[in-house]
Amino acid sequence: MPLRQLDFTYAYGFADRVVGAIYNFIPEEQLYVHDHLEEDGTSFATKVSNPCQVTLLHTFIRSINFSDFDYITGHYPEDGAETLAAFLDAAGLNVPAWLTANHVRDHIRELDRLLEEATAIVTNAAFHILFADRRFLFGFQLMVAERVREIQYDDHSDVLKRPGVPKRASYLPPWLKRAVFHRDKGRCQRCFTDLSGILTTNDDLRIDHMLPLAEAGTNDPTNFQLLCDSCNLGKSAQVVFDPQKIYTYW
Repeated sequence: MPLRQLDFTYAYGFADRVVGAIYNFIPEEQLYVHDHLEEDGTSFATKVSNPCQVTLLHTFIRSINFSDFDYITGHYPEDGAETLAAFLDAAGLNVPAWLTANHVRDHIRELDRLLEEATAIVTNAAFHILFADRRFLFGFQLMVAERVREIQYDDHSDVLKRPGVPKRASYLPPWLKRAVFHRDKGRCQRCFTDLSGILTTNDDLRIDHMLPLAEAGTNDPTNFQLLCDSCNLGKSAQVVFDPQKIYTYW
């Protein structure tokens, strides 16, 4: 599991923007919200069917937040120059000398490139915040399911079992199992049974879809949780969300 240094200065703002979009999701804005699931060049159907390290949530965080910066650079870059400079600095990028109200208008294309790079960096930090919250992830999957139901079987029979229902992933990579195991602290997320004793993964883990595939769930890493054998069998294909349990610091 890689050890990384992440700056969360702007990550909470990114996360808040995403949470607002999910929990304030209304049918009238469906097309607008769904647009942010398909912004990184990888087809939506591919991500729905196969676990990718750049998850649907990564794509959503990056797209919906970059759209805000894109609006600033397209409409009032002079007024936003100071804010954009602070954002680049927080992301660890060098702030160019021309990023001032007097000169930014002549460097919009280069500014967009820098903002894309910075947004990708902060997106990783925001993902770490949101991936820890299974309740949010379940809400995110419910929103994604609305888009999954629109996938045409004739166009994607290779990844769909039937219209709106993805096939089960044939292989769950070790990095996904490790991530779910550590996020869920090695405990079943229904009965909270300790499945480890120590924080090491094993081949008997039951990685469960929070939103079942039959209900337009996905094989995206954000749709998995850790269950014991008994709870996994008892849950079957039901749509059940158990409140998240955590150990408090004191």
